[in-house]
Amino acid sequence: MSVRVQQIEEELKNLHVSKDMYELWLENEVTRKFMLEMERAFLDVALSDSAGGSIEKIAIFEICRKSEKGVYEKVLEWEPDF
Repeated sequence: MSVRVQQIEEELKNLHVSKDMYELWLENEVTRKFMLEMERAFLDVALSDSAGGSIEKIAIFEICRKSEKGVYEKVLEWEPDF
């Protein structure tokens, strides 16, 4: 494990977030703007069309789209462990 990963793991162990802190963070304008931008990006990806092409191109497009959607979903659904 890299030194940075160890540092992150240690810091995560020492950070304690309450439900109230999380809800306050969600109401913050910076957070709201970020989450709206993430949702817009998610919808752009989710509603995108492969626009045809060969079966291989469509398959690659769909694999990339599914992967990208998964990243946005993780961000949009994130909650700390309480």
